[in-house]
Amino acid sequence: MKKKPGLKAPKSNLLPTNALYVFYDPLQLESRQPRQGGIRLNVAGTIISCAWAEMGTATLKELIDNFSTELLRRAFAGEEEAIESFALKTGGLVTHLEQLTSRQREKVEEVAARAVLWPVNVTQRDTDFAWAKEYVRRLKVGSKSLLPGKPRSRIQRHETRGRKKKGLQHFGPLAEKLWLQLRKNRDELPDLIKRAGSKKARELKSKWISLCLSLPAVKTAQEITAQDARTWWKLGEALLQEAWEQDRQSAFGSVLAEYRGDYTDAFKKRDIFKRFKSAFLQLLKSGMNQTQ
Repeated sequence: MKKKPGLKAPKSNLLPTNALYVFYDPLQLESRQPRQGGIRLNVAGTIISCAWAEMGTATLKELIDNFSTELLRRAFAGEEEAIESFALKTGGLVTHLEQLTSRQREKVEEVAARAVLWPVNVTQRDTDFAWAKEYVRRLKVGSKSLLPGKPRSRIQRHETRGRKKKGLQHFGPLAEKLWLQLRKNRDELPDLIKRAGSKKARELKSKWISLCLSLPAVKTAQEITAQDARTWWKLGEALLQEAWEQDRQSAFGSVLAEYRGDYTDAFKKRDIFKRFKSAFLQLLKSGMNQTQ
């Protein structure tokens, strides 16, 4: 039976989500031009506002160094939140360095040549590290350095290889990004609701938030049950739905290039969400399999 013209698929009852952390495609950072907008910080009750255009790169670096140093001090003192934050943020920065390398290859190679060592992300689940050496060699790391390399920090860049279908390599990293955003929401929403007070909390608490808070707090995919994995996807699908409606280029830009031509928006969305779901559930399944 043909679908009647003008009929639309029912809207998800999880929208709007009121999620703290919305989904975006980290590979599309370049779509947001630098020096636009600004920052507004609440520091011990004092509001500090600054436009990015008014802040030089040297000042930005100085602020980052100061914040990072204090975070590291707290980590050295044994604060668990600081330790986790510093470790995961560092891993995230290495991932961004990999993305920067793919966009500004020649300029990054100039920096890599003068560096003694170069950071890359590795995992014990990868039994083949040959690509790590190849990645560093192609970057010519240390080729112009006056200092000798030391046998430490020998870690890797996980490049996607052996994937023939154009663009397919992006769904794995995007699925991981979605999982991290969902986990951050689950971790931080309880405190937001508590601080908001009962009256304000009722206004903030959407069906999406209620479902999110119904799941047990987890730190890794290994802690997720097969039953809960589908619920995590329902939450993730709602975030993706919002991202598609609000700014699909910033959220799906790294895969949209595949659909140039006579593809309709409906087809693109259906195909992207199908492949996203497959990558997301596979990510959680791989994590669960580590405990078996």
